Formats: sequence, structure tokens, C-alpha cells
Amino acid sequence: MENSSEIVIQIALLSTILIFCFIALLFYIMIKHKHNSLLNENQIIRLKHQFEKDILSAQLEMQEETMIRISREIHDNISLGLTLSKLYLNSSLDIPNEKIKKNIDSSIDLISKSLVDLNDLSKSINGETIKKIGLIHSIELDIEYLKRINLFKIDFQIEGHALYLDWTKELMIFRIIQESFRNIIKHSLCSTILLKLTFSEKELIVEIKDDGIGFDFGNDNFLNSERRSSGLANMHNRSLLINAKLNVYSEKNTGTKIILTTPYQ
Repeated sequence: MENSSEIVIQIALLSTILIFCFIALLFYIMIKHKHNSLLNENQIIRLKHQFEKDILSAQLEMQEETMIRISREIHDNISLGLTLSKLYLNSSLDIPNEKIKKNIDSSIDLISKSLVDLNDLSKSINGETIKKIGLIHSIELDIEYLKRINLFKIDFQIEGHALYLDWTKELMIFRIIQESFRNIIKHSLCSTILLKLTFSEKELIVEIKDDGIGFDFGNDNFLNSERRSSGLANMHNRSLLINAKLNVYSEKNTGTKIILTTPYQ
């Protein structure tokens, strides 16, 4: 009888162990399945984000190619036409009529100014300029062009030790700054603009601040208008491509501040 009891106990113990092993195996399979599901979900999210970035990159690349073609068209055709017109007018200065001479002189001055403006505009919209002269000098050229419009004062500041970034990053940063200026010209009614580049140890911080009318994110229809919000959307899309962080701060009658933080790596 004792042997029979021991056998029953052993069988019960073995059964208990087998049941625990089976339950543990089930838990392991469930956890492994959940882990694999999470991995698959994360992979799908990563692929989706990469796909979205690829689309954005392709769209912006097409925009840059269009701007380069426009820049070359300005340089090769429009500037050439104005230069020839200037030469023709210069050759007409021998006409003895003083009134005609005065009009011709005024026309030559206007054409000369237009040639300078077109040349600066051509450089400004051509992304290849960034490769040649870098971000800071490109910004300085753009500011000189904007100062001739005489709509507002621009204070350009640089803090820290200036560094050269990858040219594609510099191009995206430059386009974001240009888009900010375009928004300011269209909507802000400001009198002064602060553009500040801060080169810290790990990142470049770009601050663009105006003293214009500003806008209210919650109540104003600024963001609800496709015409107006497209500028902010373009800036946001470009910041995504270089892993930068874009923040916009604004309230009515207090101006607008844009901060772009771009890591070096």
C-alpha cells in the first residue's frame, strides 16, 4: 500500500510539474507573440515614417530643381535682355535733345538697379549657391536684398563658433528662413526683425522674431487658411527632413517668434 501511495504522489507531483511547464510554455508563447507583434508594429511605423520622409524629400527636391531652372532663366535670358536694353540706351545718349537724354539716364539707372536685384534674386533662389558660399553668407546676401525693399529693419546676430553643416542641412535651414521672411512680408506688418544663429556644442539654434501683429493659433483663421498655412507647412516639412525641431510662438499684437533647433549629427 505504501508503494502504491508513493507512486500516486509521484504521479501527482509529475503531473503538477508538467502542468506548470505547460502553463509556462503558454506564457512564453504569448509573450513571444506579443513581442513579435510589437516589433512588427514598430517596423510598420518606421516604414511609414520613412515613406513619408521619402515623399517629402522628393517633393522638396522637385521644388529645388524648379527654383534652379527659374534662377538660370533669370540669369541667362531676362538679365541678358536688360543688359542689351541698357547698351542700346547708352548708345542713344548721343542724341542732342536734353529731355530725351534725361529720360534715357533715368531708364539706364532703373535697368542697372533691376539687374542687381535680379542677380541677387537669382542667387537667392538657387540652392547650388549654398554649396559655394555657405549658409551665413547666403543669409547675408538675402538680407541685403530685403533691406533694399525698405519695409523693416533686420538685426542679424551670430553667437558661438560658426560651423559648416552638411550642405543639404544648410539648404533646408536657409529655405526655412526664407519662408519665414516671406510670411513676415505678407502678414506681419512689423518694423523690426531679429534673426539670430546660435552655434552651441551639439546643435544650431535659429531664432526669427518680429514685432508685428502676430496671430492666435486657437481663434485666428491663420492656420485654417491654406494660402496662409502653406508657409508654415513647408517649414515644418523641411525641418522633418533634417531631424530638426520647429517651434512657433505667436499672439495677436505681440509679434511672432520661430525657433528652429538642428542637431549637428
